[in-house]
Amino acid sequence: MMQAVEGTPGPVSEAKLADDIRSAVRHLEKSNKQVSLELEAEWMAFSFVADYPDPESAWGVFFGPMMVGTTKDGERWESPSLKRVSADTLLYWQRRTVEAMHPVLVARYSDLVWELSKKITNKGADVRYAHAAIDAYLDAISRTLYDDAVNAIAYAKRALVLAISINDKARIERTRDIILALDQSVRRIDFLGTWGFAFDLLIEQSKVPLTLEQRQSLIDDLEKILADVAAKAETVQSEDPFISEAAAMRLANYYRRSNRMEDAHRVLRANAKVFLAAANTVSRMQAHGWVRRIYDLYNEYGMTADAEALSVQLRELGGEARKEMQPFSHKIEIPLEKVEQFVNEMVEGSLADALNRITAYFVPDPKHIEKQVKELAKVAPLMSMIRGVIMAPDGRDVAEVGSVEEDLGGRVVMQMSQNLQFEGLFLRRTMAEMAKRHNLGSQELLQHLYQSPLFENERRNILKRGLDAYFAGDHIASVHFLIPQVEHALRRFLVLVGRPSFRPGRHGGLNLRLLDDMLRDPAVVQVFGEQVVIYLQVLLTDQRGWNLRNELCHGIIVPDAIGSTTSDRIIHVLLILGNLRRNEAEQERQKDS
Repeated sequence: MMQAVEGTPGPVSEAKLADDIRSAVRHLEKSNKQVSLELEAEWMAFSFVADYPDPESAWGVFFGPMMVGTTKDGERWESPSLKRVSADTLLYWQRRTVEAMHPVLVARYSDLVWELSKKITNKGADVRYAHAAIDAYLDAISRTLYDDAVNAIAYAKRALVLAISINDKARIERTRDIILALDQSVRRIDFLGTWGFAFDLLIEQSKVPLTLEQRQSLIDDLEKILADVAAKAETVQSEDPFISEAAAMRLANYYRRSNRMEDAHRVLRANAKVFLAAANTVSRMQAHGWVRRIYDLYNEYGMTADAEALSVQLRELGGEARKEMQPFSHKIEIPLEKVEQFVNEMVEGSLADALNRITAYFVPDPKHIEKQVKELAKVAPLMSMIRGVIMAPDGRDVAEVGSVEEDLGGRVVMQMSQNLQFEGLFLRRTMAEMAKRHNLGSQELLQHLYQSPLFENERRNILKRGLDAYFAGDHIASVHFLIPQVEHALRRFLVLVGRPSFRPGRHGGLNLRLLDDMLRDPAVVQVFGEQVVIYLQVLLTDQRGWNLRNELCHGIIVPDAIGSTTSDRIIHVLLILGNLRRNEAEQERQKDS
């Protein structure tokens, strides 16, 4: 098989070669014949993944396993395994670096010996193997013996890294020249990734000597691509805006590092032209995302006036984008008897027992929700990788949440928000039954709350008016009365435990600490617990969650969005605060003192 490859005058695909060798291995295994060390070494050589991307499964070298997984017993497995590479395997690869004729093969054998020798034998390989790998990679590029442009670029990048690592100036310069030529020969402007890599690899690499002409050529090349795409955007001909972005961002970053901000702003405005023209040809939701992209770039580069000019269009597109959104619903049937059983268990016993039980039960557990998020990621892996954007009713982007892998905390907040909405059905039934069975009203609830030192007598009338509105079904009035009292109660807690309740103001005075800041205070976390604090943040101050305090106090909340689900949750927060007793606050004060 390898002789046939050696006789191939054209390109060689390492992936296809690995598949062919694996087929031969399987054939021997099915025939109960022994797989020779040489054949296994060939299969591993071309099955290892170059430039291994996963840091969790990495071996700390350039290569990594093709597949990784976990057994039913929880043990990790990988294929090919580094454990199968022996000193004899290395000796075989060393021999193949001399025997092989095709540069793609020579590059792989040589690079494996150079990278893995220290891992396997605790002794580094001779530098001649790095020389052989570099020369073979460059030879494969020069003779067009790669199977596609992506592999050619990967060979060039690897050759440069190796040459720099051994400080081989002659090979660095040869690699530089081949990279410059390759960038021109494989490029397709409409195929991102086939151009601009020379700029990426060389322009900021201090160990690669570039003449003034070479440096300027790299810059001019990207400027021309950007100018051509921007010129077409001014006509009826629409261009892919991500082509202009690929050129513009390279240039903008370079100009910023070179303190040439006028040039950075110029290329960003040219890129914006392309995006804004293309935005007229797509859905309003996609257009909103593109304009937001430009808006963020303007702000990142200090282009405040440009961002402000764009904000009007962004707001209008946001409103149009919301109209395009389609409702999504999922039906879950819960037997009525199950619901009634749950409610009965919640409200049984005395009024105090029932209120304490409700208080504890309806606080969500972030660890449980984190597990839920990870399980959902397994069921719907694509959704777990998509970035989420939370949009306000006016079309304004309120917050962004990344993928499960990169932003697990944000995903937990979003999932908790959804869970609170669903669990609100049970909280509503429970509160209604409480009112009925225990004759619970404003006065009874006030009496329960005022066992806590957090509620001041002079505010009793405000709390009562909020509770009266709640039991009367006037949920809009209820939350407007009660949410500010939640904030005041936490501020009073800080006073009771000897923690600061204010901060220096902008104009020389003292400003009261706001709710989100107070929820981060160590004393609040210590007494109420991290689980409660996260819940209060999601419900009241986190833009990725319900954010009720900020939405209400800044006049953002839509009245139609306030209902029993909202006011039930505020009552639940009051119950949490009402459970604090004076001795707990005193203990915290004594601890601090």
